[in-house]
Amino acid sequence: MATTSRVTTWISGDTLTAAALNTEFNNLLTGGINNIENANVASGAAIAYSKLSLTGAILNADLAGSIAATKITNTAATLSDTQTLTNKRITRRAVTVTQSATPTINTDNTDLAYITGLAQAITSMTSNLSGTPVNGDLLWASITDDGTARAITWGASFESSGNVTLPTTTVLGVRLDVLLAWNTATSKWRCIAVS
Repeated sequence: MATTSRVTTWISGDTLTAAALNTEFNNLLTGGINNIENANVASGAAIAYSKLSLTGAILNADLAGSIAATKITNTAATLSDTQTLTNKRITRRAVTVTQSATPTINTDNTDLAYITGLAQAITSMTSNLSGTPVNGDLLWASITDDGTARAITWGASFESSGNVTLPTTTVLGVRLDVLLAWNTATSKWRCIAVS
């Protein structure tokens, strides 16, 4: 495709001037860009996109001086590559769960489940539990009663770790925090901390 060879020629020099960029952008916008693959950059790298498209128009690109054609590098995080993220904060998915004898929690969209004002015993934490957890997933359950201690029955989807036991009741008016980790060996949420 003529556009591909034009781009290869355009970026093969040592520098790009403002005038050259304006001319080539106009040519590319007129002809379109489609399936530009492995166009060589001066430093030997390649454009790592199988398809590139431009919509709208680029008007009056004003570049002072020139841009050194060194290496085009994709530094954005991707969904499939193995990458290390530094200085990034992960915001936990905190969900307010309606108090109930069988609270509804979907572990696919919940990291921290808040149950407040619990006005009856929890007869099963398993009954309305859903989601498809994987190895390494954590679930944090935060339960506060309404001023009366309430019993908690966890059900078949939960287990004590042997070192930490699942609590069976709230403490009058005190927030109860239970941290659970998905155990792939037993397919249960394993209690790893209680506070």
